[in-house]
Amino acid sequence: MRGYEGLSGPPGADSKRRGTIEPKNQNTPDVAKARDFRDLSLVGAFFAWWLALTPRKIMAVCGRTIRKFFDFFSIDLLAKTLFLPWKRDEIDTSNMALEDKFRVWIMNLVSRLVGLVVRLITITLGLSTIALTALSGVLVTVAFMVLPLIGVGLVVIAFLMKA
Repeated sequence: MRGYEGLSGPPGADSKRRGTIEPKNQNTPDVAKARDFRDLSLVGAFFAWWLALTPRKIMAVCGRTIRKFFDFFSIDLLAKTLFLPWKRDEIDTSNMALEDKFRVWIMNLVSRLVGLVVRLITITLGLSTIALTALSGVLVTVAFMVLPLIGVGLVVIAFLMKA
């Protein structure tokens, strides 16, 4: 068995600096990869994490959740099939008497109206869910950035009231 004399690691290991932060998969943002926090002071690294890295990660998670909800509710497919009959329940009117054709036409129209109402309700619920998810993502990001300031402000107020 051969040793690894003179090598910095096993064969095939790349010569990247140790300790750099790498994203786990391709869907995560490359914020940590772009900036090496070891080059910053402790305070600078904290502010880079607090004001840049984490809000981007929160918004990336929010964006992925919105895409999942868009896919879950199938909003694009429902919009394309908005006026189709409910569950494709439509009766063919060929070789029927005129009175029967009229009844079938009314039943087909009702089936289309039921399909329209159900699809509109589903689209409305989906868009409402997406809007609430986007709003909550923004609120969580703002709260993450503001809550530490509130804590510092309360400490300052406590010292001012004591004096």
